[in-house]
Parts: sequence; structure tokens; C-alpha cells
Amino acid sequence: MHPCVCLLHPKVPRSVALPFGTFEKVIADPANAAAAKSLASLLKELSSAPVGGGVPAQLAALRKLVATELKAPKALVQVRVSFDC
Repeated sequence: MHPCVCLLHPKVPRSVALPFGTFEKVIADPANAAAAKSLASLLKELSSAPVGGGVPAQLAALRKLVATELKAPKALVQVRVSFDC
């Protein structure tokens, strides 16, 4: 969440805890088929990265993929949370 959002709405949480398995359900959603394919490819590349060679580039790519390419399934978006702003 962008820091400005918290300044404008101080009751909006900076983070939430999701139930175990949520990521797997999100990545399995049809809307994330392309992201799932990219994820699998990056994980395969990462598994063959040399040990002790520093931080593999695939980790940055995985973080970017999760942050920018995943779409929340409708079932997750439909969870309604209200805040007293």
C-alpha cells in the first residue's frame, strides 16, 4: 500500500493475514494463467541457480511478478471490509 493512503485514511491496515493456501488459490485462478506459467518458469530457473553465487535474479523477477501481475480472484475481492473513516 502506498504510504500516502495510510496518511489519508489512518484506519486502513498496512497489511492483512490471509489463510494458508490463499496464494495457491490465487495463482490457480484462470485470470492468472499467464502469471502461473511465468511463475513456474522462474521457479525452474531458480532451482538450477548456482549456490553461493549471490542473490539470483529470478528472486527479483518473482517479487515483481507477484506484486504487479497477479489479479485477485472475484471471491477474494468480494470480501467486504468497512472502515470508519
